[in-house]
Amino acid sequence: MFGRIASLLTVLGVGLYFTGWIYRWAYFAYFQLEVTTLDLPFESFLIVPIQVFFGNIYSGDFSTFFRTIGIAIASLIIVPNIFHLIKFFTQKLDKILNKWRLKLLK
Repeated sequence: MFGRIASLLTVLGVGLYFTGWIYRWAYFAYFQLEVTTLDLPFESFLIVPIQVFFGNIYSGDFSTFFRTIGIAIASLIIVPNIFHLIKFFTQKLDKILNKWRLKLLK
């Protein structure tokens, strides 16, 4: 159980860091600055995705927040279905290949 929680937190951490780094890279590239030359703390790359995913809620703009919630719900629906489709097609492909092997062995 702890292994699954640790792996989930690792994946979430990597995703947050990547999102924060890309956001900072794009923002400072506008000013022709390299992110690697700045002395930004590691934690700042984990905090910035809050702004990316939830937008400017304080000014009353909830559009980004609702898009984030919508994408999260859609992901929870779509990803398991994709895994079921992959399982279904691999089973079908396995059956077809087994039939071909039996024909070749005869």
